[in-house]
Amino acid sequence: MKTKPITDQLRQFVLTVDQSQRQLAIAAEIDPALLCRFLKGTSQLSSGSLDRLAEVLGVQLVAIQPIAKTTSKKVAQKRRKE
Repeated sequence: MKTKPITDQLRQFVLTVDQSQRQLAIAAEIDPALLCRFLKGTSQLSSGSLDRLAEVLGVQLVAIQPIAKTTSKKVAQKRRKE
């Protein structure tokens, strides 16, 4: 099962809350226009902004899962060749 990126999950969660995008942006100290672009997928937020937005939404950003060992070995082999 493939997990969606944290930013995609956060975008989906924003759509479920009972606050306007502007209210969320102000509460998270993010420029409302930047939040709008982030939600459209045309811009990214800094890690600090993502953390503040998650806090306002009442969710926790979870660490990324480790890569499978076979993939890690392939990456290490590729790096050694470079």
